[in-house]
Amino acid sequence: MSKQYWLVNKETLIINQTAINARVVAGQCQIPRTALLTKPLEPKDGFQVCAVLDENGCAIDSVYVEDHRDKTIYNTQDCKQSKTVEKLGAVEDGWTLEKPITQFDEWIDGAWVTNKQSQYEAQVKQVDAIRRSLYLNADALRNEAAMIRAIEEDEAKAADYDEQAKALYLKIREENPWPEPPIE
Repeated sequence: MSKQYWLVNKETLIINQTAINARVVAGQCQIPRTALLTKPLEPKDGFQVCAVLDENGCAIDSVYVEDHRDKTIYNTQDCKQSKTVEKLGAVEDGWTLEKPITQFDEWIDGAWVTNKQSQYEAQVKQVDAIRRSLYLNADALRNEAAMIRAIEEDEAKAADYDEQAKALYLKIREENPWPEPPIE
């Protein structure tokens, strides 16, 4: 008399797909109380085969449970929030496996859609901050020109600093253009 069983992980309830032949001692099959006695479902991509337990904690059947462990999910209310799935089961409500394209995406009708206005406003702030930082160098050149005029009274030297300041200003504008507003 030979009987097979399948071991069940006590924590995850995942069933080991390798059948084990029961040991027979004194005419009795030696099978762990928590083992599954019927052949489990076949493996399936994206799922784990897990045990269904009865009220006594004994495995009585098998079911497919979604397996997204170690995958990144994204908050549909704030695309900048993400986390790694640690447990078996469906993706929790308010989260998706779909990766947002930009940090300005919004979850609309089951898909990420970029909020062009928010993206544009952030780009304007970024260009403004860069320009303000770089304009400090142009301001220093203009201040130098003013001091040369006031103290040294050397108009040619002051004019040279003014020209450098103008050239720097134009270079800053050229290298840091304002973004195009979104088309509605």
